[in-house]
Amino acid sequence: MLNIVIPAFNEENIIQKTIDDIYNWSKTNSIDIELVVINNNSTDQTEEICKNNLIKYKNFKYQNEEKKGKGFAVKRGLTISSYNKILILDADLSVSIDQFDPEWLGYENICISGSRFKGKVIGTPARRNLTGKGFSFLVKSLFNISVDDTQCGFKYISYSNIPLLVNKLTVGNFAYDVDFLLAVNSCSIETVVKPVTYIHNIESSVSIFKDSLKMLFTLIKLRTKSFN
Repeated sequence: MLNIVIPAFNEENIIQKTIDDIYNWSKTNSIDIELVVINNNSTDQTEEICKNNLIKYKNFKYQNEEKKGKGFAVKRGLTISSYNKILILDADLSVSIDQFDPEWLGYENICISGSRFKGKVIGTPARRNLTGKGFSFLVKSLFNISVDDTQCGFKYISYSNIPLLVNKLTVGNFAYDVDFLLAVNSCSIETVVKPVTYIHNIESSVSIFKDSLKMLFTLIKLRTKSFN
């Protein structure tokens, strides 16, 4: 059984298509899933759309996370997931679920992190590309992380003690990916980087530019954070 976690903030324009695409993929590939959507303080119709899917689909969950921030939403999603094999995706499916390899379900104690830099990027503005590469360079300079594209929203983890991992997560903003990967390392989980194709979606609400300063301060805090 595969859990899929999606954080969502003001995604009324795309969230229904995303949900439908995921369940269609599940049916096509004969993979049983539990889809968890975390509504993160949306001010549009995202929550109402999620409510409608409680009736439409089996094994669909959604909850509201009052703490604003993608990291808090993902943490809540991990917490309420029923299974220990979990795929984390962005709401716009900029990295499509088709890039998940069903063979990964047979792996244990592993984290697979997608890399746009090793794969392909389509339609992303040059400024966004530059910002992402600059942030990744900074992360590589500060931390012992083998992942070259920490901010890619495509991550799969198979681990027998998800609550232990969750307890190590403290970051709410977009730097949560670094916190997540550091927690993975501290749990002695093998990390593997896989090339992915990333297609920029102009309908997505995701934007890291306005949070850049917060992310920088978060990295400084993470630099001194130790995992027990």
